[in-house]
Amino acid sequence: MQPGEEQEIVFAVVWAQGEDRLDSVRRLRDVATGLRARFDQLMQPYRPTPAGPPGPSILRFGANYPNPFRGTTTIRYALPDAARVRLSVYNVLGRERTTLIEADQEAGVYEVVFDAEGLPAGVYFCRIEIAGRSFTHAMIVQ
Repeated sequence: MQPGEEQEIVFAVVWAQGEDRLDSVRRLRDVATGLRARFDQLMQPYRPTPAGPPGPSILRFGANYPNPFRGTTTIRYALPDAARVRLSVYNVLGRERTTLIEADQEAGVYEVVFDAEGLPAGVYFCRIEIAGRSFTHAMIVQ
């Protein structure tokens, strides 16, 4: 890693409750396996390719920071070209809680501050939609 390069660290707290201890462990394993598969699917656009790490000519949608958080967190994304952008936050049931951005934007790097005041603690999903494509990542409100 070179000075100034970003590093993403991802962790999750997962729980499951079954009919008994063994059932709880089975359910926890299933949940963890599903989360790992979903994480790999969501992060595929950001994995470095054999040609090198992503450059400024591609769409980037990074995890919010800090995460987990109380109060506010910053969501960062980069557009290679001008596009219509919609940035929304959803709860774990898939219900939209708020739309942070819905506008035409020029190419460039953007940061949006999300204020979670009034939201109960839990997992939320930040979704960005650009030019018919969408990307999602999890946010944890403490």
